[in-house]
Amino acid sequence: MASFDEVLRVVLTADSLQENTYLQEFAKYELESVFWELCQQEFGYIDETPNLTKLAATLLMTYASCKISKALPGQWQHFVTDKTGSVMTFLDGMMNSLVYRDGYDNLVATVEQGLHVADLLNDYEPAVLVECDIFRCVDVFLLKYINQKLLAEDLSIKIGDYDLLALCDARERMHFGEEVKVAYDMLKEAFQIISRAKYTEPKTLAEAVEQYVDSDYEIDCAYRHFYQNYDALESVEQYENLRELVENIYTNEYLGRQLPAWNEVLTEQGDFGDLPRQTHFYRDYLQYKKEKTVVIISDAFRYEAARELYVKLADDEKNTVNINTMISVLPSYTRLGMLALLPHQKLELSDSFEELVDGQHVIDMKGRQAVLQKVNENNACISFDELKKLKKDERRQVFTGRQVVYVYHDRVDSAGENSPDSVFAACETAITEIFDMVKLLSNTANIQHFIITADHGFIYKRDAVTESGKIAGVADKESLVKRRYIVANKAVKDNGICHLPLGRILENADEKIVSFPMSHNVFKAPGGGLNYVHGGSSPQELIVPVVEVYAQKGHVDTQNAEIKVVTMLHKITNLITNMEFVQSAPVSDTVKAVNYALYFEDENGAKITNVENYAAESREQDTAKRIFKVKFVFKNQSYDATKKYYLVIMNQDTNIELSRQEMRIDVAFAGDFGF
Repeated sequence: MASFDEVLRVVLTADSLQENTYLQEFAKYELESVFWELCQQEFGYIDETPNLTKLAATLLMTYASCKISKALPGQWQHFVTDKTGSVMTFLDGMMNSLVYRDGYDNLVATVEQGLHVADLLNDYEPAVLVECDIFRCVDVFLLKYINQKLLAEDLSIKIGDYDLLALCDARERMHFGEEVKVAYDMLKEAFQIISRAKYTEPKTLAEAVEQYVDSDYEIDCAYRHFYQNYDALESVEQYENLRELVENIYTNEYLGRQLPAWNEVLTEQGDFGDLPRQTHFYRDYLQYKKEKTVVIISDAFRYEAARELYVKLADDEKNTVNINTMISVLPSYTRLGMLALLPHQKLELSDSFEELVDGQHVIDMKGRQAVLQKVNENNACISFDELKKLKKDERRQVFTGRQVVYVYHDRVDSAGENSPDSVFAACETAITEIFDMVKLLSNTANIQHFIITADHGFIYKRDAVTESGKIAGVADKESLVKRRYIVANKAVKDNGICHLPLGRILENADEKIVSFPMSHNVFKAPGGGLNYVHGGSSPQELIVPVVEVYAQKGHVDTQNAEIKVVTMLHKITNLITNMEFVQSAPVSDTVKAVNYALYFEDENGAKITNVENYAAESREQDTAKRIFKVKFVFKNQSYDATKKYYLVIMNQDTNIELSRQEMRIDVAFAGDFGF
């Protein structure tokens, strides 16, 4: 037999509130008065002329009265009943139901419009609204507020119990979180950029590389994610000033200070010193390896994107992963970088600017394979796209009898050259494609060892390069002039231009000089756009990743991140009860994130509280930082102190209970919250 809660959910969501066929059927069989009596009995709804619209308002406003930490506007007070717990349990059941969720959202839209919710809540302080997840307009207010604080660079403010980042995270987990996730994610990335505007200048090139690998790359990563989310918004008008602030900080406070400092220590040293070099890649990583190795070379896959791939690969329990770096060649462009990754004795840039590896001008896949097979006839190469199209047996055949196979991948550079503003989306695509390929080959082609690297990185800035950012008239006709470098017989000596001997970089006797802007400026040169560039000396262009993966065969045991009760209660004595829980272990490659629902139910399985959703996804090593609080509001009804009630923790991903803890409920005055 269906419960009244279930009947009411159907009535409210399956038809119009004004012309409801279910109410008409109730009236036909003289049951309408019984329906309204049950609404009064269960939810406290009393009205001389009851209707579904006012019932919906009563339910939502009663719920809101418990979630907004300030008295509701006077014109809403008559909607609030004393059956708060029953109302919260009922509406949580709708919000968390795949069947009723859309209907619930329609109810909210109707009540928001009819009661002018946005207008009346507009003057409320954000701190009193942070827990209210019942109205869409609350996120509109909070997004506006956070945006204003970021524009004012007021980053330390607390909103209720939340700082800015924690509030964004919390709102994303609430009912309308999916609708506003992109906006909150964008604000979180803006926060990261604004909060780290002060750049610390290193004293040596080794320190500069270490600083970039340890922390500076995170700013480039935040900038990428900021624009990915910004571009995904339906409307950006309210965030245009924030975008300008982010762009200004990234360009002037970060790149504007980082690149001159980087180039100063680079030119002082005169070469790359003892830093790992791309020109030594084959020798350092492949020459003495006995296991079959697949090397995925992703064009322009810069370090910060590779760090994201590294985390994703490390979260797979079958993988053992580490990430290192090496310094690309300078000028840092595709043909030269691709040759540097091949086995060779000598790498050159000829007087006619042809890239030579051991005297050979290699420009295509066939030539690269020939170079690989000079050192081992079992080496080979193939394009990523070609490999992706092969059937399982054909794919296995590619690697049969092979020692080293280079797989050439081109998503980032292709996007940057042809559609610069899509280059960040291309980074995301590259991460996904490479991850999927590693998994595919380890499962179907018996490959256990992978290396992911790149020929060079890139710099991308959203705003157009101004004329003041273009360097003109500094090279003769015999020079190789590109956006981010000039190769010539003499150094280009002008303000804001650095230079190094090419021979010191390629480790040969070449006397030509490579000149490059000290900042993020560009040389005036023929070619495409200026937003996406590479070839220069910046850490974003020069520091390339080396992600090494060992994929384990067979099954690897993993476990779910579990949550446990910290507050050990055996008896509930108040209809509003706060409890503490802890995520038992941080998420890792062997501990997987899980979504849980927490609630109380009676011995018949009927829910008697609100349902609180919690994502057990924390990676915090400190147990204290994995503790969280939950407020349960019990239904306003009589409870039998001799009966059993249960705290249930349900795995929402599998719909399997994690735990069921027996409780007794002994509430002195059920119905008035025991006050």
